[in-house]
Amino acid sequence: MCDDGKERSRIRWSDFSAASHGRLNVGFPGTPTRGRVVQALEFAFDGAILYHGICPARRTIVQRTAIPEVEYCPGDITRVTFVRGGIGWNFHQGPTLYRFPDGRLFMVWGVYDIQECSNDGATVFSVSSDNGETWADPCLWMKAPNAVVSHASLLQVRGTDTVIMPFAEGHFVGAEEDRRFERVTRWADYGATSRRIFVRTSVDGGVSWSEAREIPPKLVVGRDAPPFHGAPYQLMQLANGEILLTAAYLHPDHRNPQRFHAVVLRSVDGGRTWRKDFDFTVPEPRGAMEPWIAELDDGELYCVMRTKSGFLYQMRSFDYGRTWDGPDKSSIPSVESMPKMIRLQSGRLLLVWNNVSSSEQRPRYPLVAALSGDGGRSWDSPRVLADETGLNQLSNHDLIQLPDGRILSCVSHFRAQRPACSDLDMYVYDEAWLDRSGS
Repeated sequence: MCDDGKERSRIRWSDFSAASHGRLNVGFPGTPTRGRVVQALEFAFDGAILYHGICPARRTIVQRTAIPEVEYCPGDITRVTFVRGGIGWNFHQGPTLYRFPDGRLFMVWGVYDIQECSNDGATVFSVSSDNGETWADPCLWMKAPNAVVSHASLLQVRGTDTVIMPFAEGHFVGAEEDRRFERVTRWADYGATSRRIFVRTSVDGGVSWSEAREIPPKLVVGRDAPPFHGAPYQLMQLANGEILLTAAYLHPDHRNPQRFHAVVLRSVDGGRTWRKDFDFTVPEPRGAMEPWIAELDDGELYCVMRTKSGFLYQMRSFDYGRTWDGPDKSSIPSVESMPKMIRLQSGRLLLVWNNVSSSEQRPRYPLVAALSGDGGRSWDSPRVLADETGLNQLSNHDLIQLPDGRILSCVSHFRAQRPACSDLDMYVYDEAWLDRSGS
């Protein structure tokens, strides 16, 4: 927790100009550290610095947030505003939730002031030690000069102290902003933008971290065709011990208009090396984006993904993801936005998404949740987690079920005001609430 008793101010890159280039022992709050934790870990290949939450004076970046308590009421739902837009940055977006085997609940998300392609954005994190009811004030996690670090996720390899953290880093080309009025005047050109995929590894449960290693673009794309523009999405360890990482990339032959391909990468050695098992897209404009997988039984995997078809696409594997049937268009209506899915302790699947059929990126509401008892072949009527109006949005979310049965959904809540901003909202509920009728 960044707590030296002083008020926090917005980040200024000059505050970090003296950051150390050397490797330091850093970790998460509540974990033992070797030596004094003081500053940055090290530079990645493009300059991404990994910071720790125990920060010296004038090295912290988020104002005191007074994150509210997130109460769990069995059989009901609790909704709270986790972090307000304008606290530290105007936009808080794209949360990732992860629970370590020792019970630490970790959440990392992206922050920026005007648009997600702003090259001064950063990644921050918070930690809870009581199942998400109270949280430490957010602290800086990763930042790169004149670039964006995003899409970070975590996995501790079962039975070991090894933690894997993939992330994306890139400099967006062509983005223009009116800083005075805090508005976008031109979006970035993804086809001209290099955004690469890196992996850091910890061998002591997150206390210290390796240098960043790049997953070669040639492995993902199949050939050298710079600039590579991609991002990792889901990191999971299967029942057989192997690790899957899903990612998407802009195909070099289809930069404008855009067409994304998605890939399934596999590691059989605890994340040290990777191979590509499957590369796929869909016929609709922009292709296949943000794939998400749930593991069922006996090597069966079920995957859904974002498209512009007005529906989610889906595919299924029966050999731990080495081969797949599909992708095929499902009957699940969806706007062009991110779906997330997990397997619950009951064995059922839980899908959270925007269930309005649209080939555009709006309306990204309502945000709903539905259960499947047959591995995604059919779905119960969805329950509304939250709703909005106008140009506001509820999207770019994550979810997790904890051992006591509670489910946490953290959601980016875009507010189409002037200047625009994005809160993070937290919803806490359980299967009993999902099974109740009505909305």
